[in-house]
Amino acid sequence: MDLTLNRTYLSDATTGQLSGSGCTYSTVELRWDNNAEGQSCVPEGVYDLIPYNSLTHGPTWYLLNSALGVGGAGAARSFCELHAANFARQLLGCIAAGLQGAPMYDPVTGQVSPAVEDSRPAIAQLLQDLGAMSAGHTLTIQSEKGPPTP
Repeated sequence: MDLTLNRTYLSDATTGQLSGSGCTYSTVELRWDNNAEGQSCVPEGVYDLIPYNSLTHGPTWYLLNSALGVGGAGAARSFCELHAANFARQLLGCIAAGLQGAPMYDPVTGQVSPAVEDSRPAIAQLLQDLGAMSAGHTLTIQSEKGPPTP
């Protein structure tokens, strides 16, 4: 199955809409930081979704695009996953999906921040729609304006 993530770059996070599995999910990622590992959202491009049983997040997929340096062990950006989280600060360069997206109060920072809600149910739905640990899926990440320039 081919998924598409249409995103918007904000000063403190990157938000988007993930579609293609029969549902639309809201997403949140770190802000664009020149593709720095663990500090930046995933660069725009087309990725293979590789089935992965994450020690931290359970069955999921990681993104692979060798030309962009994103992939498994040894890549400039390794194991960028699609997994459950609510706020960008909970991510290390991965993508969090939720059933709804809206700024929420973050009790850790004491601020209202871009976020997704119902992230675990969203990931469970994706696992059901795509098939847990199934291969052959792609993710196209795009935006209307492209990432901000430094």
